[in-house]
Amino acid sequence: IEKSSEWNLKIWEIVMCKIEMLKEKLLSLPDLPIFIAGHKNPDQDSIGSCLVLCRFLRNFKKQAWVLLNTNEKSIVSWQNIDNLVVKNVNDILQSKNNKKIDKNTSNDSKLDLCGLKSDKKYGQNGYIFIALDLNDLSRLDNHQDEFLNATLTLNIDHHQGNTTNADFVYSNDKASSTCEILFELIEKTDKTLLTLDTCENLYCGILTDTNCFSRRITNKTFIIAQQLINLGVDYYKLNRLVLWGRTVDELVCSGLLAQNIVNAGNFHYVVCDKTKSPMCNLSQSVLVKKVAEDLRKIDGINILVFLIDYKDKFVAKVMTNDCEIADKISSEFSGGGGHKKEAGFTTTLPLKTILSTISAYISKMVNN
Repeated sequence: IEKSSEWNLKIWEIVMCKIEMLKEKLLSLPDLPIFIAGHKNPDQDSIGSCLVLCRFLRNFKKQAWVLLNTNEKSIVSWQNIDNLVVKNVNDILQSKNNKKIDKNTSNDSKLDLCGLKSDKKYGQNGYIFIALDLNDLSRLDNHQDEFLNATLTLNIDHHQGNTTNADFVYSNDKASSTCEILFELIEKTDKTLLTLDTCENLYCGILTDTNCFSRRITNKTFIIAQQLINLGVDYYKLNRLVLWGRTVDELVCSGLLAQNIVNAGNFHYVVCDKTKSPMCNLSQSVLVKKVAEDLRKIDGINILVFLIDYKDKFVAKVMTNDCEIADKISSEFSGGGGHKKEAGFTTTLPLKTILSTISAYISKMVNN
């Protein structure tokens, strides 16, 4: 027990050291516009962590904005976030300089920005891009070019296998969520920054990525949740808004798909036809965060592959209960990955090939 406690203490010290480094980098960022974005088809952890970081940076007089479209804003409909959000980088840069982004227009030499080496020049159109809650640039969707054209890039994440190649990466796959990381950042910086809006975003992010505190949790996760509740978070309201609540369409969809789950031998799968009702009435986020989670709870299912059929591609979520190979299964497909018990991928491969690839990988893992 003593050795275990000592080891846990060392891990805690390493994490705290990295949090201090993250704090140092963020607070010493140069006076450039900062754009923050999460992954495509965002959930509460993605959007919540972006909003939290934006408020955090603005408290230290940084020019920060979150990149969100109108549909994505609706995910946090109970908050007024209009002053924090823009649709793209040009919305701000053109209003400031009345010209398009061109990273080569400046004659400035290469700079060492707050201890981070950047080989990109910057002048009137320079900006900083911070990507949150993603480990692969393909998940940035429409913001990849904006990330690549940035003067300086940072990445804060909690997934396995980070490949973003940002100028500074903080990645802690032991954290339940990116929001848990940001709670620790604020706690180490200034607890008065934990306003009600920020606490709500943090709580919803943790709630979503732990599926109501049922996975990827540590005692720290519960301690943070308790602190957020003590600071005024209405957990019942947010639990219902984010996870518990179901529309009639969501319940009908779960029921229909439950009847069509296929036992493929070493895993189960179900295909959700996005062109049919009521699936066509539900967003991808709702399908993977609510409907798929309902099906995952069915007794006798250990590995479930939830496939959304868009006709020109499949978007898949791999979920496991007793084993931890979801990220490995997803990584069999280009750009796939995520967490050990839930991960995803997008592919244009035919259904038969997808299923045979997954079955072959699981068989190989069992035999080894």
